[in-house]
Amino acid sequence: MLSLMDRGSFGCLLRGNSLFENDADDFPIKCPHCLHEFYEKVGRIKAGERTRCPDCGVNITHPTEQFNRMLQGQNKAIKDYLGRFMRLAIPKNGA
Repeated sequence: MLSLMDRGSFGCLLRGNSLFENDADDFPIKCPHCLHEFYEKVGRIKAGERTRCPDCGVNITHPTEQFNRMLQGQNKAIKDYLGRFMRLAIPKNGA
């Protein structure tokens, strides 16, 4: 299975940036036909361009508005999680 951590994507969140804010970032995709997992550039998905599965060749269409809403929700959820995690990792008494 594809892992975002394998691609180094969480570093940008720790610096206060959004995940996949750069159009050149790789976004994980799973083919709905053959379930092959691969990456596509965020810019191509945002532009509504079709993606061709490198395994079975099926064309995959990404609705632009739906993708943008998903990214916003994902970024918020991950930042909220990291914020809670960081509060747990730092002792309140400063020790």
